[in-house]
Amino acid sequence: MKLLEATERSAIARKNDGPVFRVRLAVGFTPLSLQTFVEAHLGALLPTRRIAVEVGDYDDLQGTLGRTPQEPLHGVLCAIEWADLDPRLSARSAAPHTLEVLDQIVAASRQRAVAIADAMIGSGFASRVVCPPSLSLPPVFPSRSATLSRWEAQLAVVRSELVANLVASGVEVLNDDAVAIDSPVGKRWSLKSELEFGFPYTVRHADSIAAHLARALVPPDRRKGLIVDLDNTLWSGIVGDDGVSALSWDLASGSQQHALFQRLVNLLAETGILVGVASKNDSAVAEAGLARPDLLVQRERLFPVVAGWGPKSVSIADIARTWNVGLESLVFVDDSAVERGEVAEASAGVEVLAFPADNVDDMPVLLGRLRDLFGASTLSAEDLLRLQSVRANAALESELQSSGEVREEFLAGLDATLTVAERTVTDGQRAIQLINKTNQFNLNGTRWDAAEIDAFLSDGGRLFTVDYTDRYGRLGEISALLVRAEGRALEIRAWVLSCRAFSRRIEYQTLRGLLAQLAPDTVRFAVRETGRNSVLLRALRVIGGEAWASPHDSIPADLTVSASSIVAALPAGYGTLDVAVFNAAEDR
Repeated sequence: MKLLEATERSAIARKNDGPVFRVRLAVGFTPLSLQTFVEAHLGALLPTRRIAVEVGDYDDLQGTLGRTPQEPLHGVLCAIEWADLDPRLSARSAAPHTLEVLDQIVAASRQRAVAIADAMIGSGFASRVVCPPSLSLPPVFPSRSATLSRWEAQLAVVRSELVANLVASGVEVLNDDAVAIDSPVGKRWSLKSELEFGFPYTVRHADSIAAHLARALVPPDRRKGLIVDLDNTLWSGIVGDDGVSALSWDLASGSQQHALFQRLVNLLAETGILVGVASKNDSAVAEAGLARPDLLVQRERLFPVVAGWGPKSVSIADIARTWNVGLESLVFVDDSAVERGEVAEASAGVEVLAFPADNVDDMPVLLGRLRDLFGASTLSAEDLLRLQSVRANAALESELQSSGEVREEFLAGLDATLTVAERTVTDGQRAIQLINKTNQFNLNGTRWDAAEIDAFLSDGGRLFTVDYTDRYGRLGEISALLVRAEGRALEIRAWVLSCRAFSRRIEYQTLRGLLAQLAPDTVRFAVRETGRNSVLLRALRVIGGEAWASPHDSIPADLTVSASSIVAALPAGYGTLDVAVFNAAEDR
């Protein structure tokens, strides 16, 4: 983004009429265009919000991090440079350099790095993003420029220790390799700007840093499922023609790019990403290839495997139904342009990516894109339960269909336990994740961040989650609600249920338990049709009774129903409903 465009976008973002999105930009130098670019990039990511970026004092990075905000902050963005670790590393410093002074600089930088990390870690803000020193050290060391002096090497270790400390504590840290793609190291420093204005960056580098900081603070939704082809994608070779033993993914066979792909796919599956297979093969042939013991993707992490001779778009639709997710949550990788074209045309919403079987140099682009679509810096226990939950759902539906039981009898025999827990004064990170990522059962699609939830809870709101277990296993925390009582009226501002938990009447049992504990006279649902929340809307047509019974009725902006009519309309629920932990709210 050019500076003129950023200035225009910044002005618009700062004057927007939407809710305020307030961040702190913590730097030790004069922020100048970096602040402008941050406002512009945040405005592009949050076009309905008013962007407010507050900054601290010059040469006081640590103080800026530690200052108590006057207004709630949605996050802190921090760019650390060498001068923040020791002022003598600034081009503006007139302090003499001697060998003894260089030793002192290394020692002081190590101490200051620890102090800055402690200030960032201890700030208490839910969203924290740091760009570690991105400029080269000033060229004032007594060695040839082509080799490192011992002081430069020691300072590099200080930087590495700083980064490791921040990452280990849950702080998002920018990857310099990603920054370097659009901001080469040699094009980052402006000595003239630093000397005249106290701003050390070129315009290009300021834009790059701001863009990466903004995207790290406001990341896109993580995709849920990856579907891969087999022949010449997961492995090199055609299993039906060449045979299982001829398949390869190694250096000796010139197919190491497939090993790189398998390694990343296996890691993504381990972190909770659903991975399925859509292959044009006989099922037995595909399974024979997947049974190779040296495959770098564990076979049990691939589910389902759909092999046949029909269109791959049909296979993808079958996989989406098994996973109970929308097509917009999926990514498909195939080496064949024909197959990719068919899926792209028939499966709207699926991101289709090419496996570069004939151009190895394009492989890093594919791997980088998959990391951006599926990667996460932190994982919840529910992320790790996702595949287990999907398999349990599939087994549940399969048993139901094969047993001949009616659904009522089957659900009654699940031996389910629903635990409704109040998270008003405890960790609600999983609830935030649910509210912002669940599409099909989502009351209104409104995104909430930690600061907004904190403000809602401080104003009398309450946060609840539902944990579910049945004889097929534990699904974990699969539902979240934000509610607030005003007299005898209960307002439900947010209500989500994970797609992994559909078809078990969990939503009805949750509402039954909530009403029994809070005892309101009326319930107002802050409902809005999003185009994706059809499952939620169907549930409301059931519990709304006469207030909203017909599928042809227009959807009210706020559906208000008496609690007694809701209880009368609720279908039978099954399983033990544990609400003892509701008392946790009494001490808040």
